[in-house]
Amino acid sequence: MSGIDALFSKANMRCTKCAAPMGDCDCWEQCSCGWTAEKGMPCRNPRTARCSTKVKYGKYNRKTKRYE
Repeated sequence: MSGIDALFSKANMRCTKCAAPMGDCDCWEQCSCGWTAEKGMPCRNPRTARCSTKVKYGKYNRKTKRYE
């Protein structure tokens, strides 16, 4: 295995939020637009307005708790 392959192997990949090994983390949620959003937050894709996490956790969803 070359140095580049070792650097980007799945064994070395970790979550950017909780540092758990790849596949063991529950911090992120896949959005219908293809982006990944933090769990409980709408995605930040500027090209979409009604993708799944924006509808589920968006600004105008009255079910989502806000701490503003």
